Amino acid sequence: MDLLFKDLLRELNAEQAEYLIIGGYALIIHSQPRYTGDIDIWIGDDATNAERVYRALARFGAPVSGLTSDDLIDPKSHFQVGISPYRIDILSNIDAVAFKDAWPKRLPWKVDGELDTFYISADDFVANKKAVGRYKDLADAEAVMDARAARENPK
Repeated sequence: MDLLFKDLLRELNAEQAEYLIIGGYALIIHSQPRYTGDIDIWIGDDATNAERVYRALARFGAPVSGLTSDDLIDPKSHFQVGISPYRIDILSNIDAVAFKDAWPKRLPWKVDGELDTFYISADDFVANKKAVGRYKDLADAEAVMDARAARENPK
């Protein structure tokens, strides 16, 4: 994982923000390596968590002038910083899964042996990808299901 992304995750952890890494980085954890041009971070959509995320973004150095913590949890928008391959997407909602239901099922993961992070569970990843329904998303869901089947039934 890129140092830039790890710096933001450290700030989120310092604020005790509730977040889940989703998208391409979650696919890598649950199944197979794949190039991704960004990191997708899904945040808890309550006001207290939004304030924590806002403070973390400000300390990270994200351009937050004109942004409020309420903007971060507006379900009709998402916050984006940078450009590929260093783009950061902050989302407060995803299809088919509510954060309050996904958070207890999170997958803790230590990045590079030193940074505690939280990933969306494989089940929630699959549910979201199937709900989105694009070809790429359906392929990602299938890859995770295939990887799980291979782990559960090794040949």
